[in-house]
Amino acid sequence: DLVQSKRESARNELADKMDTDFWASSQATNGVAGIRLAFPTDPTTTTNYQGINGSTNTWWRNKTNVTGGVASTAMLGIWDIIDQAIRTEGLDYDVIFTTFNLDRIYRQIGRTYGSWIMNPPAGAKKALDLGIGTANFNGKPVVPDQSCPVGFSYFVNTRATKLVKDPEAYMSMDGDGFVPLTGNSQYGKEALMHARWAFVTNQRRANAQASGFTES
Repeated sequence: DLVQSKRESARNELADKMDTDFWASSQATNGVAGIRLAFPTDPTTTTNYQGINGSTNTWWRNKTNVTGGVASTAMLGIWDIIDQAIRTEGLDYDVIFTTFNLDRIYRQIGRTYGSWIMNPPAGAKKALDLGIGTANFNGKPVVPDQSCPVGFSYFVNTRATKLVKDPEAYMSMDGDGFVPLTGNSQYGKEALMHARWAFVTNQRRANAQASGFTES
């Protein structure tokens, strides 16, 4: 009916807005404090995140690499550097978010390597398209997002991050380190559409960003 249709439209609009806010370089009024604020290109700046200053609290800095370069030749080496930097501290991440172009380049690199191993190249392409081997990077899935900024990749520990409804939610944590979302009823969920949101983490050092890639 008309009411249900309007609700669906509102939810879709909210999802689009949250996706845009999530990847924005600054927080809009009543918008999500997104991933680019959580894991910036320069975590040593005086900008506070979750009330903690990264310039004086070195333990609160995400990993970062802004070397960049032509993605087809530089990306895998930089990804390896970040992967090792995280792992050598006994930390871990479980997904890499990037652009569709960088994901395509990554897959093409996999096809090139695969063609050396599984001649002919068509066989390597089919194995890749089936998600064998090169669908992951060091065992972690590579996930493209249409709103990810050009030339960027994000290494994220989803077990240590969460989207919460209150931008100050980290000030009153419960047992798992986060304030849980509330309002599981349909009307409760709709009420939360009007709340302010934030992307928060309790282990910033386990996350990283790489940027400056030329997507070719």
